[in-house]
This record gives sequence, structure tokens and C-alpha cells, in this order.
Amino acid sequence: RRQQAPGILPPNVHRNHQDELNRIQAEFEAAMAENDDRMRRHLEQQRQQQMIFQENMARMQGHLQPQIERQREQQRQEMQRQHQIIMQQRLRQQQAILQPAEQRRRPNV
Repeated sequence: RRQQAPGILPPNVHRNHQDELNRIQAEFEAAMAENDDRMRRHLEQQRQQQMIFQENMARMQGHLQPQIERQREQQRQEMQRQHQIIMQQRLRQQQAILQPAEQRRRPNV
């Protein structure tokens, strides 16, 4: 049996260390790949949820649109009605001002 110099490890120890390093490296790469997959799945799930959310918003807007248009039409009609009332009042005021005083006193025949 030959004596080893101090501080120099036998070849089988080096091989064991290298095997251990290779195993750790492989585990690390597998964990990283799994992490990447998990992140990809998470992002895909987020993207799908975002699409579903946008579809639901569009669908809700579609349901609400006729109601909104009805309300707008009702508001438009109400404003038109108020405008007509105001114009009729103005017209009556103008006619009252323009009518001669004697015509106003005389009863309508």
C-alpha cells in the first residue's frame, strides 16, 4: 500500500465529489425547469382569467346598452318636451305684450 501525501485526496474521493456536484446541478436544473413551468402555467391562467373578465365586461355592456340607449332617448324626449313648454310660454308672453290693450279687455267672440 502506497502512502498518500498529506492534503492530496485519493481519486475515488474526487469522483464522489464530482458525482455529488453533478447530482446537485441536475436537481437544481430540474427545480428551475419546474419553476419555469409553474410560472408559465400561472401566467397562462392569468391571461385566461383576463380574457374571461373582458368577455364578461363586454357581455354586461351588451346587456346594458339597450337600457342605456332607452334612458338616453327618454332624457332626450323629456328635454324636448321641456323645451317646447318653454317656447310656448315665451310665445304666449310675446303675444300678450304685442296684443293691444283694448283687444285684451274685449271678451273673445
